[in-house]
Amino acid sequence: MKTQIFGDLIVQLDDNWDGCMAELEDTLKDVACYTWLKEHKTWLYDMFPECAYDDMDMLLEILYADGTDDMFDAAMAGCRKHFAEEENVCEKEKPELFYECLAVPNFKEYVGNKKVSFGQIYTLAEAFRDSIYLYLEKRLENEILNEFHKSVH
Repeated sequence: MKTQIFGDLIVQLDDNWDGCMAELEDTLKDVACYTWLKEHKTWLYDMFPECAYDDMDMLLEILYADGTDDMFDAAMAGCRKHFAEEENVCEKEKPELFYECLAVPNFKEYVGNKKVSFGQIYTLAEAFRDSIYLYLEKRLENEILNEFHKSVH
């Protein structure tokens, strides 16, 4: 039997929830993404660039559990610096190692640069959370809906 991992999230959903992730509050979307990634660690390789592979667990915690947007930006900068020194590679020569991953393609424009979008400040951490959610949305929808039906019905 498959273990249910979204119990803490499901208790916060309305009994008539139709399974549409897009209708959930951002905080619940973040809980879903964090829960999934804590349980399925191999997915982290899709969420972060190669320069951050050694620190993915820490970055996940900063991003969703115990950090600020500024802390995430600083941690990513530290990952890039450490990777460049350890691997003797330059960001300019191989930017894909520093700024590319499947879930969050080319996030360089947000590094150390808070953008304003629709009157809201958009940070690197927000760009990551939004992109990760979009990357996981359909998978999470299916998984949570399956668990939801088992617990409500």
